[in-house]
Amino acid sequence: MDVPCLTNLLFCCVVLLGFLDDNCVGQKLEISAFEYNRKFGSNLDIGQCSLKIEQISPGVALTRSCNLPNKQGPIRSVSKVLNDTRNFEVRQYNDIFVFMGLCDATTVTSLGILHRGDCFAVEIASNLTFNRKTYIRAYVEYYRRSVDIQEDGIALSPVLAQHYDGAYYLRDRSYGMLEIIVVEMKFRHSGSVNLLKKANFQSQSMAEHLQFAEREVGLPYNTKVIRISTTENKVEMTQFRKRDFTGAYRCVKQYEQDLYRIREEMYSRKPHLNYGMLPFLPKPRALGLSSGGDMLTWETATAIEIMTNRGITVYKSLKRTCNRAKINSCSLLRYVKRELRSIKTVIHNKRSKWSYLPAEEQVTTNKLYSGRMRRVQKEIARIRKSLKQWRIQQRKSRTALKLERRQRQKKAKNQSLRRKGTKKNNKVRVQT
Repeated sequence: MDVPCLTNLLFCCVVLLGFLDDNCVGQKLEISAFEYNRKFGSNLDIGQCSLKIEQISPGVALTRSCNLPNKQGPIRSVSKVLNDTRNFEVRQYNDIFVFMGLCDATTVTSLGILHRGDCFAVEIASNLTFNRKTYIRAYVEYYRRSVDIQEDGIALSPVLAQHYDGAYYLRDRSYGMLEIIVVEMKFRHSGSVNLLKKANFQSQSMAEHLQFAEREVGLPYNTKVIRISTTENKVEMTQFRKRDFTGAYRCVKQYEQDLYRIREEMYSRKPHLNYGMLPFLPKPRALGLSSGGDMLTWETATAIEIMTNRGITVYKSLKRTCNRAKINSCSLLRYVKRELRSIKTVIHNKRSKWSYLPAEEQVTTNKLYSGRMRRVQKEIARIRKSLKQWRIQQRKSRTALKLERRQRQKKAKNQSLRRKGTKKNNKVRVQT
């Protein structure tokens, strides 16, 4: 295992410690307060019943409110300080899951999160480009100060038990922040990215990494800056062209200054960090959700959807070019579009109820749709290759036309000079 993978694994363990408690049980749901607030538009109090999203018809989701009384029981506050700050290269989709925390499959199924959008980590990963000509870095600051935990309280009355069936309440809540700055730099040549990787420049400041890239390999032709603040419930995504690279640097510098301010405010604020929920009426696994399957199968299914999202973005770009090119390979776009839509629809529906699927079906789903996605990617590569050849031919044609036009202009100029010379000579003869 190489060093980056090892460090990511260690960081993943640290982040998971922020989600888990020593006394957690099998049916516990874990979700970041930021993710919950995005989906439901509100925070949770200790003992409060969680909202759920249900699909009442295809494409129509409804948030089910929960008016049950809060779970009663004493609340214990525990100081659990955990602080980790890193600035590292993002090489693959899984790195996004490490520092942002991928939604748990059981939580997704229980709360119906995917009926309204997707996990935020998936949305961010879908907006990044992973290839040889792209260099991506992430600054991540994770800080947990304390955790409030509700102890077991008064048991529910059998008369009221039926009303609490299937409902979850907030059992523990941690306080802290997760602040993230992601920078994606796209270069014309893969050699620029290789030089940045080999240089292994070390700094916690993302602004200094931008300055180093400019000095080492020159300006990228496109820079994307993503800012995520769970403390301020803020998400910002901005793109800068090559001529405005200074704007990208100033943007990152401002975000870093915002981080300094947020750290100072942490002493007077208690922003919610992570939520841990338990069912009001615990049930054996056999009667409720399955174990959710192997985490690897869940990540694989998620990666397929991310690749599908990226494929749809690439398809739209290729379509715009094909409208001008009108070459034979562009006819493959109809197949690409049909396959991407089909894969996305099925894989998203499967993921929305992943914990209800048998382990065998989870594995079969991943195998089938990853295979279909590979075939789509091959067709996209064919179209790209043909379009690249078309662009080269277009450049050659434009160059030839420019050369021909210059030759005509030069010839016309010479002819004009000769005519002027002839007229001048004739005039001289007439005067003599």
